[in-house]
Amino acid sequence: MNQITEIALEDIIRDEAQPRKHFDKSELCELADSIKKYGLLQPIIVTRDESQDKYTIIAGERRYRSSVIAGMKTIKALVRSREDKSEIALIENLQRRDLNKIEEASAIKRIMEEKKYTQEQVAEILSKSRPYIANSLRLLSLSPDIQKALIDEKISDAHARVLAGIKEDREKQRLLEKIISEKLSVREAEKQSRDLRQKKDIFLESALEELEDSLGTKVYTKGSEKSGTLCITYHSGSQLGDIIEKLLETFR
Repeated sequence: MNQITEIALEDIIRDEAQPRKHFDKSELCELADSIKKYGLLQPIIVTRDESQDKYTIIAGERRYRSSVIAGMKTIKALVRSREDKSEIALIENLQRRDLNKIEEASAIKRIMEEKKYTQEQVAEILSKSRPYIANSLRLLSLSPDIQKALIDEKISDAHARVLAGIKEDREKQRLLEKIISEKLSVREAEKQSRDLRQKKDIFLESALEELEDSLGTKVYTKGSEKSGTLCITYHSGSQLGDIIEKLLETFR
């Protein structure tokens, strides 16, 4: 049964698994000043932890931290059951736009793992589209440098999705630095990414043509950039022998 009650701050513990991880100190102090003047206008949400005889925060850690800074002894709280607390925490934070994109993606991933949800199911719960969930999860594959740039708002989540589409880490880092230093728009970053892929394609085509000229037969690749097979065609045993001999001469 949900009920609003006044709880001593010393009886409240933080939930280390809660979605939001980053808090701006100046914003906490501003809210603390407001709490001193007007009190807490909106209660936090907690669940009872019987094992420790405490209350764990589900949503409202910013209000809790600011109340501590303000020197308050108690805080208004809405007590809820432990059931589905991870979902409640994520939904509450999303509604207030309290999460950065990495925190949001991490929380979505955790809920999917805990509840065995598919992307479609978690999209329905959060009132988001399935592509939105998929794009959010892709952000977690980015390097720590790119994730930090997103958290610090040096790049947008759209920039991050462009970077996620680049295969090589070195090229990702180069484009990240260029986006930040030159303040590239998302469209400009996409163009840089396309140009990079085209240059690689041109280099590969040129290299294959040179190899074909050297071996005197068709050469092509199968697979992706990460793994695949280099195929060299032959039409007779003698031609195969000639090809092998030429390759061996290259490595002698």
